[in-house]
Amino acid sequence: MRFKTFAIASLAAGFACAPAFADEICHERTTQFGKLRHCVTSVRTSEGAITFGPEQLDGTGNSAWCSSSGNGGTRPVITLYEEPKATIRTINITNGNATSDESYRASARVKNALLETDRGYRATITLKDTRAPQIVIIAKARIGWVRLTILDTYPSKPATGVCLNEFLVNVEEFANE
Repeated sequence: MRFKTFAIASLAAGFACAPAFADEICHERTTQFGKLRHCVTSVRTSEGAITFGPEQLDGTGNSAWCSSSGNGGTRPVITLYEEPKATIRTINITNGNATSDESYRASARVKNALLETDRGYRATITLKDTRAPQIVIIAKARIGWVRLTILDTYPSKPATGVCLNEFLVNVEEFANE
């Protein structure tokens, strides 16, 4: 009986720690610190040459990641994976489709979100409704992933999916550790 209880507890712990979603759309790139992979649970359909996939979360300002407007009642989720794990304390977020004032107002922006890491950090954050980059400070830790679950948004006109221009961790501040 003891083995059965341990096996069930181990299985449940494995599912609780599993960071991936079955229907994630991911983009991976290599940086000077290793591999960085953005995964999202929803992507808006391309508009001609303009794409809204997870590759747009790099903060370059060329485009933005945007969720599809009809998410079926599910909350959009962005997960950033670091390989190897990296020591971080700050996360850089640029809200909305910050490519222009018009694009910014035409897309929903993140108001409240749940921020989590594989090290057990969990907090609800509130972002300002601004195109300016924002820095979120968390407890310093060596992480393998950080996840943003969007809980509430600033509205857009017309109503469209939520967008972010940047979601990156600042690995450089502890690069020599």
